[in-house]
Amino acid sequence: MLSRNQEQTAADGGTAIQAGRDVTITNEGLSYREVRDVALDVFRANFYRLAGLANDITKARAEEITEEFLSRLQEEYPAGFQKAHDPDF
Repeated sequence: MLSRNQEQTAADGGTAIQAGRDVTITNEGLSYREVRDVALDVFRANFYRLAGLANDITKARAEEITEEFLSRLQEEYPAGFQKAHDPDF
C-alpha cells in the first residue's frame, strides 16, 4: 500500500508534479510562428534606437570630416579655398 504522507518541493520557477501512476510530460516549446514573432518584436524594439544612434554617429563623423577637410584646404591651398566663391567651383 502507498503511503498517504507525500511531500515534495520545487525550486523557484519549477513545477512539482505528483501522481499515483505514470506521468508523461511534453514540452513542445515555441512554434515557428511564435519564435518568428519574438524575433521580430526584439528587432523592432531595438531597430529604431540603434538607427537613431547610428544616425547621430554618422552626422558627427560627417561634420568632423568636413571640418578637417576645409581646415586642411585652407592651410595647404588657400587659393583653392578662395575658388569656392566662384559658382563654377
